[in-house]
Amino acid sequence: MATWLYQVTTECADPSREEEFADWYDHVHFPDLLKAPGFKSAVRYVIKEGLPPRDGIWAEGQGKYLATYEIETDDIEKTWAEAQQYLKSVRAAGRVSPLCKVISRSLWQQVNP
Repeated sequence: MATWLYQVTTECADPSREEEFADWYDHVHFPDLLKAPGFKSAVRYVIKEGLPPRDGIWAEGQGKYLATYEIETDDIEKTWAEAQQYLKSVRAAGRVSPLCKVISRSLWQQVNP
């Protein structure tokens, strides 16, 4: 079974509502997403500000939060399509927060054991 890592960087659309955003992410979004086919774990991080860029390189337009989701599947295209269908139902049920501003998304395949 192949392991994949889906990364999403986000910001809270209204900084005065950070607590509400965090509560939604941890208690609504993560449980919803972990019901999607292949999704095995979810972790959220906040950026450590104040560190200097390394060799003058710092990510432009970087979000404040990083969420990582571990996916296990031998057919990522099928699993991804099934997960997207499931997430459409989550959105239709109104379980996506308007506070969540997505900055970037990426999907990574594990290459070593």
